[in-house]
Amino acid sequence: MSFYIQGRQGTLQHAAGFRKLARWLRSANVEIIVMEATGGLETPLFNALQRAEYSVA
Repeated sequence: MSFYIQGRQGTLQHAAGFRKLARWLRSANVEIIVMEATGGLETPLFNALQRAEYSVA
């Protein structure tokens, strides 16, 4: 899964990457995340962010 956030771009492929992104989002004081549906590929990241107590739309 690719991401583009505040000028930063990257790729996440597994749960450890999702956790790293969640920590980075917390350090950047992100409060809500908007995701684009990608045929189900977004589901693992969506679930990881919800577990990290983010509002995800």
